[in-house]
Amino acid sequence: MNKRALVTLAAFGGLALVYFLSERVPAGGGADAPAWEIPALQGSADRIEVVREGETIALELKDGAWMIAGDKARLAAKSQVDGLLGLFEGPVGVDLKVPVSAEELGRYELDDDKGIRATFGAGGKTLASFMVGKSVGKRTFVRPLTEGGEPVVYRAKARIKWKLDHKPSDWREKKVFAIERGDVAGVTLHHPAGAAGGGGPISLALESEGEGDAKTWKDTWEIVSPVQEGADKSTASSLLGAVINLRVAEFADDVSVAEAGFGESSFKVTMRMKPGKGDPQTLIFGGPVGSGRFEGKYAEDLFAMREGAPDVFVVRKYTRDNAAKTLEQLRNKAVFEGMKREDITGLVLERSDGALRFAKDGDRWKVASPEALKGKLDESPLNTLLSSLANLRASRVITQVPDDIGGFTPDARTVRVKLTTPDKGDVILLVGGLADEGKKEWYARLEDAPTPVWVLRDYVVRQMTKPAAGFKKKD
Repeated sequence: MNKRALVTLAAFGGLALVYFLSERVPAGGGADAPAWEIPALQGSADRIEVVREGETIALELKDGAWMIAGDKARLAAKSQVDGLLGLFEGPVGVDLKVPVSAEELGRYELDDDKGIRATFGAGGKTLASFMVGKSVGKRTFVRPLTEGGEPVVYRAKARIKWKLDHKPSDWREKKVFAIERGDVAGVTLHHPAGAAGGGGPISLALESEGEGDAKTWKDTWEIVSPVQEGADKSTASSLLGAVINLRVAEFADDVSVAEAGFGESSFKVTMRMKPGKGDPQTLIFGGPVGSGRFEGKYAEDLFAMREGAPDVFVVRKYTRDNAAKTLEQLRNKAVFEGMKREDITGLVLERSDGALRFAKDGDRWKVASPEALKGKLDESPLNTLLSSLANLRASRVITQVPDDIGGFTPDARTVRVKLTTPDKGDVILLVGGLADEGKKEWYARLEDAPTPVWVLRDYVVRQMTKPAAGFKKKD
């Protein structure tokens, strides 16, 4: 069938629909005929009942929060309820008005088999009760549920159906914690005994100043147990985000705590709140879901629950991976903490092929050695190296440092880097031997501190060991 034939067919179809609907509108009907509207419900309704595909969900407003009524009252999804009630900030008008027989309701999907029944109430009285049916474009068919008389079909905006057409579990709140990032003062990771990287708790805390009401919080993290040192800011931040923003993948109401694999081997995360922000909140990870449940959809994912709450649910496996950080992963990977490229006034690179010495003179850089480079410096590769050094981050930090690690002795090391700044003076980094032959990673540490030992990626070390000719202007 060619394009012209398709367009013609679509045009005839549209005309047929218009004819059908116009035939159904009684004389004097049309846009001016409807006398019914859905009243404003936002701010007045305290109960919502939705019947869809034979399942009933009842929502009740209690103490300012919408709850799902039932044997176990559960928190309703705030976004879902707010989105629905937001449609009824004011009265919702309708158009068309088509009286039909009960037998014809199925044509509009407004019968009990296909329609969605919605009832809104307040104080035990019904505010509005209607059924939502088939959607056509931006409109959907609706009918008021009134006693007696022949049913009447109207049209309203299709968003009403979009906001009601949800299975029962979609009305439940899937955000696990109702807290904000700014509420959290610290995090404790409870690793089970024998876990990779070592078992036991690891505690992190936001750095702070002052005491009591005068206490202020920084946006930097520190490890307070089992060691006391700065934490890697990006790792700590992403860990907290993974837990605070966690959403349920699927509810597992029929799975017991024992079946879900909770026990001594469970990994837990506890968030400690700032003063006045509530009690600590703990998330517990259970065992894998396996292929025997939920049609195998979450086979690789994990059961989880909040400590002190009865509900078991499923979370994605990557959530645990993002949260279960080891001490090595949490240690600060910033080699020159707080250093800025523009603050560097001197750089010395001591390698086996000799030393390169650079000094800043005003806004320009000059070469102190070697002689062959004096007056011929190309500042572009030097500035690239300075930026890399100021922002240098290790790929990992080694927690347990063997005596023979590193190759930092003068005759074995790869390069000695001395950076000079007005505030810090001379800061010296020793780059030792290869940490991983296959990955071309290198050991590094500060000259005046045997620990921590960092592992640097090869591309950074190659910048430090660039031949002198690599900093020379091309002739």
